[in-house]
Amino acid sequence: MKKIISMLMAAMLVTACQTETGTGLGMQGSRKEISWNNDVVEFSTLNQYHSAKKNPAIRATLRREDGKRIEMPVDKTGLGYGTSFPCGTSGFYKPDNGIALAEILSMTDERMTIHLSYNEWSIYEAPVTLDKQITLFRDAPVMEVYDYYQGLFDLLNVAAGLTTAQNGAVRPLENGVAVEYPQKGVTAVVIMPKEGGCTVHKTESDVMLTKEVVSGEPIHYYVGISDKGLDYLLEELAKIM
Repeated sequence: MKKIISMLMAAMLVTACQTETGTGLGMQGSRKEISWNNDVVEFSTLNQYHSAKKNPAIRATLRREDGKRIEMPVDKTGLGYGTSFPCGTSGFYKPDNGIALAEILSMTDERMTIHLSYNEWSIYEAPVTLDKQITLFRDAPVMEVYDYYQGLFDLLNVAAGLTTAQNGAVRPLENGVAVEYPQKGVTAVVIMPKEGGCTVHKTESDVMLTKEVVSGEPIHYYVGISDKGLDYLLEELAKIM
């Protein structure tokens, strides 16, 4: 019942926040997926009715000023656009299925904060849970993410990153990394604050920031997507960081 009420509340808030000039800030839920958006970007991920074993990533779509929509590439590992996974020598330890609970925590004319809760899964037989707090800003191509992992572990190595599919070119940044997709004409970035103590790793298909956390300690990062170039994207990120 709590899940149903949360989704109904989200739908009511979405309707109240529509504008004449665009889609505004909003969150929608269906049997297939949960999505959230502003006038510039849209993000989505599978809900609990669909297995996320194949690709539990958060997907992203850029909404251009000319009305064209650009679907961002996502590869087999599932990293990208606000997704994070525990990782180790055996690779990523992904959740078994999608979102168990999605709700809007707060909404104003300028920003919306949502909460996504994943069903519990196991890492080496130890139960782990993940709660995401995501803030999306009106007319900004960025979102802020706090991921809270909890479970019976001393330290958990967590990765957040971007796919390098479709010939994505990696550019190092201070406290982060950018990937430029020439086929899409789009740039994406993921940045952790300076105090985050993150490490950059690159594989054949991804580039990621990793950080070790204790149970309940958040991993905090920003994700941005734009077709106006890296400098513009960094300027927009600087406004909210």
